[in-house]
Amino acid sequence: MRTKLREVHSNTEADAAAMLEVENRMKSLSETNSRNKIQLEAMKQRLATVTEDKYNNEEKVIKLSEELEKKCRQAADLQRKCGEQHATLSAVENTAKQQLQSLAHQSEAAIDMAQSKLLHTSLSLKEFHKFVGLLAHALLSSIHQARLLQRQHKYKREKLAPQGDTLAPSMKRAKNLASDLLNMSSSDIDDLLSVCDDMDDSVKLDKDMDDDCRVDKEWTKKWQKVIQSKEDFAMTMVKLFMQKVDERCQIIMKLGTT
Repeated sequence: MRTKLREVHSNTEADAAAMLEVENRMKSLSETNSRNKIQLEAMKQRLATVTEDKYNNEEKVIKLSEELEKKCRQAADLQRKCGEQHATLSAVENTAKQQLQSLAHQSEAAIDMAQSKLLHTSLSLKEFHKFVGLLAHALLSSIHQARLLQRQHKYKREKLAPQGDTLAPSMKRAKNLASDLLNMSSSDIDDLLSVCDDMDDSVKLDKDMDDDCRVDKEWTKKWQKVIQSKEDFAMTMVKLFMQKVDERCQIIMKLGTT
């Protein structure tokens, strides 16, 4: 009986140990199963992500393929157009060469004619400037002579004006005193005074002529500046020259009335 009990006890312990081992295995398998489930879920998520990426990449590949085909068609179309443009350009170049050759011959003749006209115009312009200069010089010379004649006539009339009793008493006393001191007659004193008057007239005439020369030089500078300007100068030149013409006419008119 004891032996059976021992066997039963031994069997019970063995069964308990076996059960414990089974439980441990079950627990280990359960933990392994949980880990596998977690890994499986992770793998499913990765698979879903990879699948989505694959789908997106396939769509991109399709789009890129379509774009590539479109670009290839465009490139082919551009090559065709380039060929057409190259042919057109060659034709245009040939036509342009022919036209340029024709224009070159025409241009040479036109340049020769233009140079001839330019030379003629330059000579005409020089002659025009020379003419204006000579005209201005002749006009100033004529006015100078008229001024000189007017002033000489003026001084002559002043000298020929009767003085007689019109002399101031102080002048008479001065002449008498000079006659006594110099032991000269009254006529000699008058001659001496006449010489002095002539000298005074000459000084006055020189001063007046210098003033006139300055005015004439300013006038000359004006018309020279005007004729060199790039603006229209015809009316301005006419006004400047008419000033001198009017001045000469006025002098002549005054001489004619004296």
